[in-house]
Amino acid sequence: MSLKNIQKMQLLWVVLGLAYNAISIWQLKSGRPALSPTDPISGVIFVAIGGLIILAGLNGAKRFYQFSAPCFALLLSYSGVGLHVASFWSDVNLAGYASFGSWLMALLINVIGVSTLLLGSWLACRSTKT
Repeated sequence: MSLKNIQKMQLLWVVLGLAYNAISIWQLKSGRPALSPTDPISGVIFVAIGGLIILAGLNGAKRFYQFSAPCFALLLSYSGVGLHVASFWSDVNLAGYASFGSWLMALLINVIGVSTLLLGSWLACRSTKT
């Protein structure tokens, strides 16, 4: 698997993350609860920053991508995976989520993001010729 292919898979995370947060915004505007306790505007901004890192890597900013992608993956593993898992362990009823499905989707979307970012980081650093 090539770095470019993994970066394209990372863009899938961006699309899914933006869609999830857009639906959450729509829910709030319709008077319904957000999909998750995460502020959806903050979620959109966070995913957009990730998208910019990925696009920079796709457009040849290799050193920037090699540094930024693993840092971003660590942030996402805490905020996008760790906090959702902690929510489940602290309250099995998932009070801050619209449903178990919305919790599961948030978790799965971010697992895709973390795994593809880490794999892309590894491939980007591995292909460096010094």
